[in-house]
Amino acid sequence: MIFFYNDKEYSATTATEIVIQMAREPGSGFLGSETLKDYVFRSLTALSDRIPMRELGVSSHLSDEAIAFNYLCLLDEYDDGSLDASPESPTFKDR
Repeated sequence: MIFFYNDKEYSATTATEIVIQMAREPGSGFLGSETLKDYVFRSLTALSDRIPMRELGVSSHLSDEAIAFNYLCLLDEYDDGSLDASPESPTFKDR
C-alpha cells in the first residue's frame, strides 16, 4: 500500500503503519501520548472545513486498521492525499 501526502510517499503493508509514519512526521501535531484513534480524530477535526461532519466520526468499536484505512480513503476522496492499495503497487510486488 502506498499513500502520497504533503509531497511525501508513505509505503507499508497496512494502513495503520502508514498513519503512524504520517503521525511521526515533524509538524504533524502528534502528541506522544495519543492513541491512533485520538490522532485520527484530531486530524479529521482539523479538516472539518473540507470534509462533511458526517464523515468525521471515529467509532470506538472499529479496529485501528479500519480507522486508519478509512482515514486514508477520506483523504484520498477529498483530494488531500492519494492512496494506491492495489496488489500491483510496488510495495506488494516486492514482497
